[in-house]
Amino acid sequence: MRKFPKYIVMPLALAIFFIAVLLLSIKQNHGHLPDDFALIASIEAVILIALFFVLRYLHSKRRG
Repeated sequence: MRKFPKYIVMPLALAIFFIAVLLLSIKQNHGHLPDDFALIASIEAVILIALFFVLRYLHSKRRG
């Protein structure tokens, strides 16, 4: 089994979690997006992108 680096797995897992929470909130709101969806999605995207680059930098620094 191939081991994937954390800088790929962690942001991907958080993105999947975000999609799951979004689908749950749509279900609870009877098919409507939350009112502040654009704000939540943009903040989540910024966090995921920053996490990816920080983890990639730390990974490359540890490798030497």
